[in-house]
Amino acid sequence: MKARTAQANPSSDGYCYVNAGKVRARGFEAEISGEVIERLQLPTGYTYTQTKTLDDIDASLNGAALNGNNLFDKRYYTTIGTESFGNYYGDPRNFMVSVKASF
Repeated sequence: MKARTAQANPSSDGYCYVNAGKVRARGFEAEISGEVIERLQLPTGYTYTQTKTLDDIDASLNGAALNGNNLFDKRYYTTIGTESFGNYYGDPRNFMVSVKASF
């Protein structure tokens, strides 16, 4: 395991990474939008992020996590289509528990 670098998840295809310690992210975002001419809107944005690893941890540690979605159980649309087709509600309140263990 290398210090100060993201650690690839050995059980994935190389595109997923595991928690490698405490990380600080700093940066800024800028967004501008406006109507250039009648009926033509032009949105644009820019994001700059700089990350730094502060503390590394051993990736073989065991752990558990609880994640919740839509905690206030609000009704919302995930997609909006026409008046009679293509309108779908989002998921209701839900929770997921994940456990990691090494033997």
